[in-house]
Amino acid sequence: MELRKAGLMFFCAAGLAICAMPGASRAQTLGKTVAIDAQDEYAQIEVEPSRSAMERLRSPDAAERSRVIDEVLAQPSRYNPAVLMAMSAAVFEQGKQEQGTFWYILGNTRAVADAQILTDRTAVPGLMTLRAVFGQPLKAYLIAHPDVEWAQTQRAVEWDRAHPVQYDRRWLSLHGMRAVQSALSAQEGQPDGVDEITVPQEKWAAMDEENRQAMLDIARRRFEASTGGQGATAKASPASAGAADQRKP
Repeated sequence: MELRKAGLMFFCAAGLAICAMPGASRAQTLGKTVAIDAQDEYAQIEVEPSRSAMERLRSPDAAERSRVIDEVLAQPSRYNPAVLMAMSAAVFEQGKQEQGTFWYILGNTRAVADAQILTDRTAVPGLMTLRAVFGQPLKAYLIAHPDVEWAQTQRAVEWDRAHPVQYDRRWLSLHGMRAVQSALSAQEGQPDGVDEITVPQEKWAAMDEENRQAMLDIARRRFEASTGGQGATAKASPASAGAADQRKP
């Protein structure tokens, strides 16, 4: 995997959206930007190709946005959940509601799993921001189509289980207070004193499976509530690993 010196970029979009950026850490708010270098383990967090994809998804050029969507769809496991959620909103706006729903749920499922392995809980609220920024297009649609949410949640969970991630799962930690403290210590020439960024890796698989089951339970309860408890046992077809099926969930 390609490594880059990691940092932060906070950009305003309905509050705050999240995307890791190489080089210096940047906190942008009310038009002011402070740049500081990450250090130690934070400096080793891989942020490409997710950073580039996120930036290009915000391009005013529709053709460029379409190109990056195609790139992400071709190798979705290479990109962190923020990219999947941003792409889902772009796809949804193209009128592909079920496809957008699938990628949003997959992104959300992986984002929650990635948050759960972090030791710095101050990074976790970033999930609320991602949902607020990229989940808005889906809200009304999912309320009107609970069957789609249930079916696509099953597909997303199956896909997540079958396709190991190829991005650095520590990405969200760059947006917690420990990362900021580490970067400030680096600016002052001091060690950061940060402990492990994540829980031991041998615990990840069990935590990930618990998260998948929780996502299924939430979607099932919503579907049952909308149907009076009927039809929740309906099973969606497994998602194909092929790029063609990824484009048409």
